Amino acid sequence: MKEAAELPRENRLDAVYPNKDVYLEVKYRLLRHEGVEPIRRAVPAPEIAESTDTCIYTDSDKQALTLELQVFVRGVNIIRLGVMVRVTFSAMRARHLINCPASQRLLPGTAVALSPALDNFQTRCVVAAMAGRYDELINSPMTPPPLDLEIPDAKITAGLMEPD
Repeated sequence: MKEAAELPRENRLDAVYPNKDVYLEVKYRLLRHEGVEPIRRAVPAPEIAESTDTCIYTDSDKQALTLELQVFVRGVNIIRLGVMVRVTFSAMRARHLINCPASQRLLPGTAVALSPALDNFQTRCVVAAMAGRYDELINSPMTPPPLDLEIPDAKITAGLMEPD
């Protein structure tokens, strides 16, 4: 893996862009680079997953869920934004107690990378966006709250919704 991805075009703050499309393309590429680069660096280096800042969970499909018990699909939430998969994460991998309501982890808008435990990011990685976090639904501050994940691939979402 390359140490760093190629940086997008320079963001010229004091220059005039030839047209709106060029300006929007530069902005899009910069924002995409800022959003994808940390995930690109984190996935091949699982040793950083145990730090206090990041935590990578490795279960997203139903068969792996019954074996490893890391991510639990609790249901589906259909709202105006689309179909959201409601999940809860297991806190068993954390090496210390996390005060979930005070934590800045997994806030709405955060990207989440999930992979089946048996695959461990070798061939499968599902990227989802956090759409909602429900701290008010937990009994203990040490219990991770239910989360709504927006998974852009409809086939994966449908696969999670199918009964066993």
